[in-house]
Amino acid sequence: GESTVLQATVGGDMPYLTAHIFPADPAPQVEVSDNEELVLHGQISSWILRLSNIGTAAATNLTLKTNIPWVNISSTTTTETSGGSSSSISDTARVSQCVGPTGTLMELPISGGKRNGIIDTGETVDVPILVRTSGTGKQEFYMLYRYELHDSSSSPSPSASNMSRWIRKMVNVPVYPSLALSASIMPSSWKNDEHILSVEITNQRSDRPVNMEITMDKIGVTSRHYRLERLLGQLGDANDEPKPLKLGWQERLAMHYRVIPRSTETSICTVSDCPFMEGAIHSGSPRASLNNMASTDYLCLEHAHTKFQSSLKAHQNEMLQITADEDDERRHPRSISQIRRAKSSMSGVTDSEGANSDGIGSAISDSMPSVHPTSLASVCPTETSASAINIVCSWSAVGGGSVQDRVVHGQHHLTHVRVRPQMKTKTCPITLTANHPACVSHDFTHGPASVPIEIVIRNRVVAESIHFDFELDRSGSIEFTGAECFAWTLEGGDEISVAVQAFIASPGVYDLQNVRITVDDEDGTRTPYVFPLQWMVTVKDLR
Repeated sequence: GESTVLQATVGGDMPYLTAHIFPADPAPQVEVSDNEELVLHGQISSWILRLSNIGTAAATNLTLKTNIPWVNISSTTTTETSGGSSSSISDTARVSQCVGPTGTLMELPISGGKRNGIIDTGETVDVPILVRTSGTGKQEFYMLYRYELHDSSSSPSPSASNMSRWIRKMVNVPVYPSLALSASIMPSSWKNDEHILSVEITNQRSDRPVNMEITMDKIGVTSRHYRLERLLGQLGDANDEPKPLKLGWQERLAMHYRVIPRSTETSICTVSDCPFMEGAIHSGSPRASLNNMASTDYLCLEHAHTKFQSSLKAHQNEMLQITADEDDERRHPRSISQIRRAKSSMSGVTDSEGANSDGIGSAISDSMPSVHPTSLASVCPTETSASAINIVCSWSAVGGGSVQDRVVHGQHHLTHVRVRPQMKTKTCPITLTANHPACVSHDFTHGPASVPIEIVIRNRVVAESIHFDFELDRSGSIEFTGAECFAWTLEGGDEISVAVQAFIASPGVYDLQNVRITVDDEDGTRTPYVFPLQWMVTVKDLR
C-alpha cells in the first residue's frame, strides 16, 4: 500500500499517529479485537491506549471521542500535606478529563515522553484508562482520535492549529450479563425523617459453565443529605468472623438499609458505604474512598451522557414540530387568532428572557459556582439533594477474557432513586409514626386502662405545602380523647405532634392505629388515606 510516511510529508511535515488498545494485565499484551475480550456487564477493566507517532512532526492536543461512556481517565491529583499525601477532589470539577456535556469527549493526558502533552517523532506513549462495559450482547465500541500539528516556532502561525488529523478505531466487545440491581424506598414506620431502602440483587451470569459466583463487596449511597446504615442481623451474628458474601448462579439477595438524614447538609457530595459483611464498619467519606476504581466517576459520566441524549432528543423533536408547523402554514394560511397567539407567545418569551438576563439569571450565575456537566455536583445538585440518592454497588468475580480464571471487578449503579418527592405525586404525601408503651398493666376495677399516644405527622414533599384533615376512627373496643379531628397545613418537610389518650376496657392485645388522613388536592378533590401500620399494645390485668 501507500507509505504512511509519504502521507505524513505531503504538503509539509505532519505527524501521523497509530493507536492500539491492550488489556493491562500481566499476560503478553495482545491488541483487543473482535470476539477476543469477553467481559461482564458493569465490569471495570484496566486497558492501555498505545499511541505511536510515525510521522515527521510532533503531535499535540490529543482528544478522544467515544460513542458510549465507557472510558474513565483518572484525574485525581495528589497533594502533599503535613500528615502525608491526600487526594484533592472537587465535586464541581470534571471527571475523566471530559470536554463538554456529553461524557464521551475527553482530552488525553500525554506524559512519559520528552515533553509533556507532546508526542515527538518516533515516540510511543501509553495512556492508562479504565473501561466499564455496559449493556448485553455484542457492543460496538467506537473511538475517534483527533490530534494537531505542534508548532515549535517562536511565533506560531494561525494555520498551525487548524492542521489536524483523525484516527478511527472500532472494537466489537461481547458483553455478558452479570448482576441485576433494583431498589425501592419506603418511609420508616418508627422514625419520620428516616426511610427504608430495600435492594434486590440477582446473579444472572451466563458467560461460563462453572465458577459463576459473584462476591459482593459493598454498597454505597452518594448524597449531600443522607447516609446509609445497614439493618443488623441480616448476614449472621455481629460477633461472627466477617466472611465475604458470595452470590451463586441465579441466586437472589435482598438487603435492607436505613436512609438517615445527616444532622447538617454537607457542602460536598459524600459516599456512605456498607460492606456486605456483618460487623464491618460503615463509613461516610469523600467519593474517592469507596474503592480504588473511582466508583463515582462512571456515575457522573453516564448521568452526563443520559442527560445530553435526552436534551438532544427533545431538541430534535422540537425542530421536527417547528418544521411540521411551517409546512402546515405553507399549505394553509394562518387565521387571525393564530397570528395573535404567535405574537403574544413571542412577546412573553422575550420579556422573560430579558428579565432573566438582567435580574434573576445574573444573580444565580453570580452566586452559584461553576459546575461541569460531568461533575459529581451535577449528579447531586443542592436544590434536589433532599429528594433523591444515587446507589453504587461494587462486586468481584472470576471472569474470562484474554486471561482465563482471573478475578475481575465491577460495579452497578442506580441514579436519582427517589427518597422524598420534590412536588406532590399520586402517592400519600403524609407519613405517620407513633410513640406509645408496648405493654400496659392496669387494675380494671378502677375503670378502663389509659394508654398515652404521641402521633407525629410529617409532610414528605420537599417543596410544597399540604392541607389535610386528621381523624381518629372510633372502634368498638377503644375510645380516644384529645385531638381526635382537626384540619392543618404543613409546609414542605415540616411535622407536628398530636397527643391523644386511648381508653381500653378489658385486657388483651390491641392495634391503636385508627388514623385517617384526607388530603385536599389543587383541583378541589379530597383524597382519603388509611395506613397499613400496626401500633400494637398489650394490656394486662393486675388482679
